[in-house]
Amino acid sequence: MGVRRRIAGIAIIVGITIGASACTGPSPDDPDTTRAPVPTETFVTKPPQETPTPLPVEAVMVIASVDMDGANVSVSGYVAGVIEEAGSCEYLLSNGTDEVRVPSTGSADRAQTSCGVVQVPINQVSRGSWTVALEYSSPTTPKVVSSPLTVEIP
Repeated sequence: MGVRRRIAGIAIIVGITIGASACTGPSPDDPDTTRAPVPTETFVTKPPQETPTPLPVEAVMVIASVDMDGANVSVSGYVAGVIEEAGSCEYLLSNGTDEVRVPSTGSADRAQTSCGVVQVPINQVSRGSWTVALEYSSPTTPKVVSSPLTVEIP
């Protein structure tokens, strides 16, 4: 009977040891524990793409001023809402009775159509207050006119 008890005691100890080692988890030296988990497929639903609303086409005056040396009136503007080459830009200088029109060709840049800087010789305008507006048109863009700027001619 003593041998049976010993065998039963050893079996119980072995069973407890095996059961306890199963609860502790894998060893850090086990190569299977160092593998990264395999990602599962994830489905992301993208929101529907909205078509951007086109900007309204608008002529904008940037500058109208007499140059420092007094020899020219410099004017500049651009057209927002359209990016194209070879549109027709025209600066209109007016004092209420006289008017001077100066053409320029539109040039596409990154965000708009530039009408460039134009210089009007000072002898083409008389002294006093003048307004300057930008008119723009092209085969694909109907005529638009900017709000005017005012320049004082000394």
